[in-house]
Amino acid sequence: MTEFCIKIYRFFRNHRAVFWVSMIALYAFFGYFASKIYLEEDINKLMPSSKNEDGTTKLAFANLRIKDKTFLLFEGKNGASVEHITEICDAFIDSLESRNAAMDSTQQVIGNIFYRLPDDLMLDVIDYMSAHLPAYIDTSVYTRLDAMLTYPHMKLQMKANHDDLLSPVGSMFPELIQMDPVGLRGLLMEQMKPFTEGAAGSYKTLNGHFFVQDSTVCVVFITPMYSATNTGQGSTLFRILNDQIEQFSASAPDVKISYHGTPASGFYNSWRIKSDLKGTIIGSLVLVLIFISICFRNYNTIPLLLLPVVFGTLFGLAAMYFIKGHFSLLALGIGAIVLGVALSYVLHIITHYKYISDPEQVLRDQVKPVCLGCLTTIGSFMGLIFIRTELLQDFGLFAAFAIVGTTFFSLVFLPQFLNPRKNKLNHRAFAIIDRINAYPFDRKKPLLFTILATAVVCIGFYIAGGTQFDADMHNLGYKAESTSYSENLLRSKTHTGDKQKYFASSGATMEEAIENFEIMAAKLDSLQNIGLVKSYTHTNQIFVPLHVQQERIDAWKNFWTGERLQLVHDLINKTAPEAGLIPNAFSPFFEFATADYEPDALYEASIIPEGYQST
Repeated sequence: MTEFCIKIYRFFRNHRAVFWVSMIALYAFFGYFASKIYLEEDINKLMPSSKNEDGTTKLAFANLRIKDKTFLLFEGKNGASVEHITEICDAFIDSLESRNAAMDSTQQVIGNIFYRLPDDLMLDVIDYMSAHLPAYIDTSVYTRLDAMLTYPHMKLQMKANHDDLLSPVGSMFPELIQMDPVGLRGLLMEQMKPFTEGAAGSYKTLNGHFFVQDSTVCVVFITPMYSATNTGQGSTLFRILNDQIEQFSASAPDVKISYHGTPASGFYNSWRIKSDLKGTIIGSLVLVLIFISICFRNYNTIPLLLLPVVFGTLFGLAAMYFIKGHFSLLALGIGAIVLGVALSYVLHIITHYKYISDPEQVLRDQVKPVCLGCLTTIGSFMGLIFIRTELLQDFGLFAAFAIVGTTFFSLVFLPQFLNPRKNKLNHRAFAIIDRINAYPFDRKKPLLFTILATAVVCIGFYIAGGTQFDADMHNLGYKAESTSYSENLLRSKTHTGDKQKYFASSGATMEEAIENFEIMAAKLDSLQNIGLVKSYTHTNQIFVPLHVQQERIDAWKNFWTGERLQLVHDLINKTAPEAGLIPNAFSPFFEFATADYEPDALYEASIIPEGYQST
């Protein structure tokens, strides 16, 4: 290898045109393809890849849209009324939707804004439940319902029916009471309690908007067009939000607007990482170059140091382009530490040249150690490709190729720039370094004893528990002050201080996913029983598998026999007049009890608002 590099050196020295053409051509070639690579900012690359062929593990991090929600909060200050808060909310959302609509269709960043219930939602829900209610009644209800078909209960229920008809909801939708003289709605509310408490128990609707229980904060749910883990696309959305918040803060100071969510955290994390890396790299590079300029006293040393590293970076990016076509920007940021490693190989050659001023002798002395160092470093980085985390795999590949490119340039092209006639050396600066290197540390027993004692103390401190590792991934990233305020505000207002985790069931079809959720719900129930899970949203209360719906419909038909219907008829005739009600007013119940029902997929009924389906 040494002789081969020397032959190349002699060839280029005698054929300068070939040297310049080949170097510039390689620079242009790798630079062109490096510029073609797509840099993505998906923090999902940090997560382990799925072992399953169906990709179910990735579903929770990549395809589950609930994690993509951004919570936009409108907090009333100084006693701001609900009407004023909703007015500001409507104006803010109208402006946000206008700005999003004004963008090119390929550049739009907002998929859906869910901030109020449709005006006709209640009517649609009543119509749907009237046509499919038996499919949503658990079979365990019928034992209690049978016990309710008595005169004492019906007497009390008729009085409750009378009061309900006079209530605002009853006056608007009297058919709800007329279809249910027995009080089945009470049993249903109890059955749905696990769902309502988990999904909406912390919110209420005022003027059609979503408010926390104390009516001081209005909540809006924004679903972006992109995944929450793609922080690159998210930057536009949060720049727009920040701009509008600043404008509305000036015009409506009594309503504080804030936001949080996984997309916001990802955006600020990415911004902080890029900002910190930029400052760190520039600062460290300036310090290194200043130190090298003082030691070497040659200003042309700086480009000699940078040329191989730049070549190695372009070579690494071009290699990633040919292998994958895209590259994680976060991996590139982490890969910036490779520049320090690559720079060390260049320094090996330049520093040795400064002492002997003979490029050919430099190659004889440095080819083997540099190549061996390169191989061991490449081996270390290539070990990352066996980790099932795409970001670290990208980093390992890029780092390995960058080291290869830097080493290749240092041994093939760099010697041609070494001119013995212009070689200068700051002997005073290097004398200090030489003196330190020549110091016999191994012969100083007090120093060795001090180092050993310090190591023992540190190990003992670690074993005794003095050092602890933070296993909470929520503390992994940067938390912006504004998003932390918003998150803590909503948590305090909705008494959800516990950490929330997302569980997802998947399937080839929506129906299969719903069936799989039944299995997962049973496991969550067992975890809740042993105290590992405090509560969870019982989605299976509204998304019921079709075969379960058929079982419930059959149970409904079997329950309402002719004898029971006659019993209810007689009880209504006795108790309704006592409560000041007309018995015939409850005739819709008998049509409801004897109607034919078929299983129906709620997710295909176009009733659930689009913004709620992934909330």
